[in-house]
Amino acid sequence: MSNFTADQIALQAHIEESNSKFVADCQARGADAWSTTVSDPDHWAEYGIYTVAQYERYNLEQDVWELYKDVHGFRPRHMDSMSDAELESEYHSLLKQFEEEVIY
Repeated sequence: MSNFTADQIALQAHIEESNSKFVADCQARGADAWSTTVSDPDHWAEYGIYTVAQYERYNLEQDVWELYKDVHGFRPRHMDSMSDAELESEYHSLLKQFEEEVIY
């Protein structure tokens, strides 16, 4: 076992808590299969992620990455220069566009 920083231990706890909530929600809905997120800090260190904020940013980038492709047919290339607030706004805009496409 590695010696983790306080930030890494907090990250692990954050992911484990999120996983527990997700599993409970799946069970409440009657799902019998699901997957959870790896909580090992060594795994996330390979991605350069050591804090909860970095992890949340990574997840937001992944959500925008996938949704952008669904809406536009290609992957975005501009996310590195975006602030968290800009990414959040982009996500909600893309989600609205995607929902409109599905409805029509």
